Order: sequence, then C-alpha cells, then structure tokens
Amino acid sequence: NLDKQTTITVDDRTFTVHADDLVKICDLGRGAYGIVEKMRHLPSNTIMAVK
Repeated sequence: NLDKQTTITVDDRTFTVHADDLVKICDLGRGAYGIVEKMRHLPSNTIMAVK
C-alpha cells in the first residue's frame, strides 16, 4: 500500500506528494510483491509508476 505522503523531485522542484494528489491511469504490472500502477501527480502534472 502507498504511504499517505512522500516527497519527490521533478525538474529540480521538490513536491510533497499526498495519496490524494495521484490519479490512476492504468496497471503496468503485477508480481509477488504487489501491483505497479501508472499514475499522474496532479500538482506537477507528472506521470509516474507507483507501487
């Protein structure tokens, strides 16, 4: 499961990412350790993989 918040750096800008800031686009894959989803971080408009 995703922690409720973390920090990421995109183009030299640091963002505090809250789970509510992410919108699922699709599943990228799954395995023994969980599911990887393609998500958009709304405040930065960045697409990322999230496990």
